[in-house]
Amino acid sequence: MNKKYLMNGLAALALVAGISSCVKDVTGGTSVSEEQAAKENAELQLGFVIPDGQTWEMASQVEAKVTVNGDFGTDYTVTIFENNPLLTGSGVVLDKTTVKSGNTATLIFSCPNSASILFASIKDAKGYTYVKPVSVENNKITAVFGDAASASRSLRAASSTNSHVNIPTCTVTNDYVQSFLTDAKEPTDANTTNNDANAGKSITTPVVMPEFSWGSKSQNAMYNSGNQLTPEELNFFNNTLKPLVEAYYAAPQEYSTYNNEENYVKVNNAKIDKFLAAYNAIVDFAGANGVSGWLVITKMPQKGAYGAGDYVTKFKITGTWDKLIGVLTTEEDQGDARTVYVSGRWTIPAGKEQRVGGGAVVVIVAGGEIVVPEGAELNFVNQARLVNAGGTISGAGTINVTNGVEAGKEGYNSGTISVGKFNQNFGTFFNYGTFRGTELNGGAGTSTFVNRGHMYISGAPKGSNSANLQIKNNCWFEATGEVAGKLIENASGAYFKAGALDLSSSEGGEGIGTYIAMDTNSSMVITGAVKLNSTLIYGPTSGESAYLEYDNINFLNVGETYPINGKLNVYVGGFTGQNASGYEEHWNINMAAGDRKPQVVGKAAFNTAPTDPSDCAPGFTPNIPVVVNEEKKVYTYAFEDQTLNTDYDLNDVVLKVNYHVTNTNAETGEVEYDKTKLDVLLVALGATYEITAKIGNADLFKEGNEGKELHQVLKVNKGIMVNTGEKAQNGVTPKSCTVDAPDKWNGEFESLPVSIHVSTTGKDYVFPNNDAYPHAVMIPVDWAWPTERTNVITAYPNFKNWATSTATPRADSDWYNKENAVEGKVVQNN
Repeated sequence: MNKKYLMNGLAALALVAGISSCVKDVTGGTSVSEEQAAKENAELQLGFVIPDGQTWEMASQVEAKVTVNGDFGTDYTVTIFENNPLLTGSGVVLDKTTVKSGNTATLIFSCPNSASILFASIKDAKGYTYVKPVSVENNKITAVFGDAASASRSLRAASSTNSHVNIPTCTVTNDYVQSFLTDAKEPTDANTTNNDANAGKSITTPVVMPEFSWGSKSQNAMYNSGNQLTPEELNFFNNTLKPLVEAYYAAPQEYSTYNNEENYVKVNNAKIDKFLAAYNAIVDFAGANGVSGWLVITKMPQKGAYGAGDYVTKFKITGTWDKLIGVLTTEEDQGDARTVYVSGRWTIPAGKEQRVGGGAVVVIVAGGEIVVPEGAELNFVNQARLVNAGGTISGAGTINVTNGVEAGKEGYNSGTISVGKFNQNFGTFFNYGTFRGTELNGGAGTSTFVNRGHMYISGAPKGSNSANLQIKNNCWFEATGEVAGKLIENASGAYFKAGALDLSSSEGGEGIGTYIAMDTNSSMVITGAVKLNSTLIYGPTSGESAYLEYDNINFLNVGETYPINGKLNVYVGGFTGQNASGYEEHWNINMAAGDRKPQVVGKAAFNTAPTDPSDCAPGFTPNIPVVVNEEKKVYTYAFEDQTLNTDYDLNDVVLKVNYHVTNTNAETGEVEYDKTKLDVLLVALGATYEITAKIGNADLFKEGNEGKELHQVLKVNKGIMVNTGEKAQNGVTPKSCTVDAPDKWNGEFESLPVSIHVSTTGKDYVFPNNDAYPHAVMIPVDWAWPTERTNVITAYPNFKNWATSTATPRADSDWYNKENAVEGKVVQNN
């Protein structure tokens, strides 16, 4: 925001070692030469020239326009907070008013120049508070609550209003399922142990191995005469042809030397294939070079063939089966794809792996069950498909799905799956039923879970097996532990809950960006740590808001801007981690920019009417409205009481000023103000001189017709320093008074006329400053002032960076905040 800032000449306050503000100024009044001498002395200490007309202004006026579209005809309390009041339960009030629904409130107030984000808030008649972070741009902020033509809240919306939410479907028909039962056979030891398509068949055509002799050219080559072969031909024969044929061809062996007919046929057929490959290479070479006579075939080879057999391609388990089935069909020399239809109970042996290969399908129907005990694995590879059509998969073992399947043949569950781990390593799996008690993993590539039913899982923990997990949720997804992965889409009315969340764009996965997309009336509740690495968050673009509840943001990528867009009601319980304050700042910035619509709400208070439970979401009963304790905004006016020999500890007179508080409601936390009056608190007196103070023409701590001497106000003897640390009387209770605000003053605390009169020297020191170099400053916080003889630069090292900065806004413009103070060098309010 464009603010007025300290000019370069005010880079730092002078540090004059060993000079106390309690030393008397014997010069009397201020002459021109004295003023010049004072300025030159300050410049000497500061090391730069103080420009004429400099100012120490740290605040300026901001205009806020807040539009409220709520319940027709209802009044709303509009408050501008300096901080997020829902994060800690209290907020510093910059200004407040009342506006009727459908109207816009305009507020003008003093605001610290360091503030780039403020928090516009409304409170409804039921006591619920809604907050929007808003950016300060050109000394203005704008906020809109609700839609101009908003309808009453529906319990569960049906239509999608978020283009980033796209939940695919998968249809498995009864005809498809029952087709696997037709002509299926029960498994037996005989028909399941052998996985070759030729198993059980007899030879009808015997194997005939090739007979050959080398031709004339080859004979010459074998004797290495070379005179009938070109160098290329000789090289081809000796280094390619001869080793190839002789290595792969062997004389036929008798059937008895093999284990069985199958092995005899299989081995020799393979040899024939390899011999023919060599023969074809010879023919190709000869044709290309115009030669012949390499190889003479005296008997052409003939592969063996089988007659009819009993190889089973379709199994059905209607009773019980507790052994493996040779289903893998993707390796060399395996047979046709097999399917298994389960209406009974199939138990995978403990410690064993049941592989399901390419093209194979396992179907479980209602009443059927596959048991995968601990240590056992049910693995689907290379386009194999799992279809649980109303059945059950149970046990503490593992299901692995690798390489996925083509569109329309994805994994499917409309029954119940409850196993130890379910690893979707590339591809898509659809859940229309119940996933319960399962650790979910997603590996390389695009690993997608589409949930259109209920998932109650232990989690999808961080690691290589969850890096690219994509969750597209159209109903109820709940994890007791951490869910890690790439992206989450939550459809209209859907519910997503997890014990922790870790989304990252740095884990790989085909260049897919990381995001959270929430549609109307959907809810996401994360009860533990939330880590978002370059994560975009999209809410609905119209209709009812979605609800996002994060109890703790533990990491947030702050290297780039990842905005939070759309109609979102957001609750954040707190920020932790190595850069907690940075995470909070970045989160607020990403919510506030442009015309984004998110608003901050109390925990589970996003809907002021109860939400009935549905098949896809629990019921929400709104919490009692969060009590937001309103803290009064305090402006600190700190003075030096000398022209020369000042030590710039800015504690000779320290006054805290704010609007007059007429009432504080303990039940609601609200504070009521009378802006025609000001409350003043005298907290420190580092001066030994006799001093009085004024605001405008009104004497402070008035006694009779005059202002009371400030030492008397604090009930200490004259010459005593109060509440400034070393050599002071500390622990003195601050004293307060109330005075009328100056005539024609419009609430600009940065120009409020506050002054002190030093009776000992007869000098006045006034804020705003008209001195050649300043003796008074207004700091727009409840400031912790430096201890006695501690220069402000020593107490607040960032002051110098701010004062010498030429940037807009200035660097370290929040130098005065308590977290930037040096421990032991400042005094808090007593």
